[in-house]
Amino acid sequence: MSHKVESSPEIYHLANQLQRINYLGNVQTIQIEFEFIPEDKKVELDDMFQDSTGIGKFKSDLIILEQISGRDMLEIINTLHNVSLVFGDLSVIDGITSLVEVNYQGETYFVVVSYNPSTSGLELISTSESKLYFELLNFIRTKWALSKTFIK
Repeated sequence: MSHKVESSPEIYHLANQLQRINYLGNVQTIQIEFEFIPEDKKVELDDMFQDSTGIGKFKSDLIILEQISGRDMLEIINTLHNVSLVFGDLSVIDGITSLVEVNYQGETYFVVVSYNPSTSGLELISTSESKLYFELLNFIRTKWALSKTFIK
């Protein structure tokens, strides 16, 4: 699926999927990962993305967004729009990884989840409590599925 700059529905769709991650818990960081970045595009990204608490910071071939709680969808749309301006589409995004603070059975845990834009799938990468990995995996899967009904 090609994501052209003029084709804002794709930008909104991906932003909506990122908003769904907020439903899991308190999102601490988001990292936008790319398949391959030509050197000339790295310079553009470095110039455009300079603030991790704003539209993002380009560092180590990633765009890093911090302090996600309280951000509205327009800021995420702005970040994705700027990626589209640099590359011409969003297909260069290989994955999106997030650190999320979740409340499970009255306790707080940190989980790392990865979203794949090609498949719209979410994976649990790691947890702060490895012995609860499978319980947290089921918890995350359930919340992810439920978020689809709440966020349209």
